[in-house]
Amino acid sequence: MTLNINGLIQGTHAEFSHSTVQLDEFVLERKSIKSLLEDLSMIEIINIIDDETLIDKINILQYKESIAKKETGNIPNPYQVVNRYGYAGKYQFGKSALRTLRDNKLIDFDIDRDGEKVFLNDSLLQEQTLNALILYNLNYIKKKNLYRYVGKKINGTRITVEGMLAGSHLVGVHAVSHFLENNGSMDDFYIYGKLCRKYDGNGVSLIVYMKLFEHV
Repeated sequence: MTLNINGLIQGTHAEFSHSTVQLDEFVLERKSIKSLLEDLSMIEIINIIDDETLIDKINILQYKESIAKKETGNIPNPYQVVNRYGYAGKYQFGKSALRTLRDNKLIDFDIDRDGEKVFLNDSLLQEQTLNALILYNLNYIKKKNLYRYVGKKINGTRITVEGMLAGSHLVGVHAVSHFLENNGSMDDFYIYGKLCRKYDGNGVSLIVYMKLFEHV
């Protein structure tokens, strides 16, 4: 039995119950977000993924654990953390990323309307927001056909889907795209008139994050 997307998203209560059974089978089949993006929109996918869903080779939970370790480590109550640059929560989200996800209807939270305090006090929202960011960046990677770099070694780093996502989490998916398409160049560049760098404010490069997943 295959996943009934229409029943899951648009159906009546009875249809939803039936689709929940099919969703369980979807989870058991371990269908990846990478493959789901071949047939479904981001809006459809965001409603059916959870921590057990595969990204490509590993599931979302495994990815989250590695990202959280880099972003907030063993800090008590990481959901409440705000760094000196204003990045917030367990996964250190910037306001620009939150606005992008809201504009693409992948999250309901509006940082300008609801405020940072709401975000910091809602751990579930933060987990859902990272799911949304994974999906948004993976969709961009697909559109730019960056999959063609998977398995190649660039600037000393073996490229994987999860590695591209991790680099995107740190400095944005445009920086990862520029890095790959310019043979591992670490030079700054401009996009839409905005300066983009391949290092964060602490001097950590996208390569450090991409290497987290080079052996998945």
